[in-house]
Amino acid sequence: MPSSQPRSAAYIDAELRNAGGTVKPNPRFYAKVAEAAGSAPAKIVFVGDTLAKDVTGPRASGMRAVLVNAGPPPQGCPEDVPVITHVAGLPPLLERWP
Repeated sequence: MPSSQPRSAAYIDAELRNAGGTVKPNPRFYAKVAEAAGSAPAKIVFVGDTLAKDVTGPRASGMRAVLVNAGPPPQGCPEDVPVITHVAGLPPLLERWP
């Protein structure tokens, strides 16, 4: 019987929507993410659809980032940040990303 969880669920260690009143892009938010994941920031891949909150903020906190964007990468997106058009592209990216 197939699992009811999406394939990407195997890659999610922590999902944090509220970090004790702190919100993105406050650095304390990303520290709470690392704490919730029980992992060092360098081992975390932060995935989202907003350049400032989901790429710039996490990278400033030592995390890797993936931007979900249906169009071309937005102006200011670092060249080394992978851009996927849909979260369905995340598992293959993670499988080949060191």
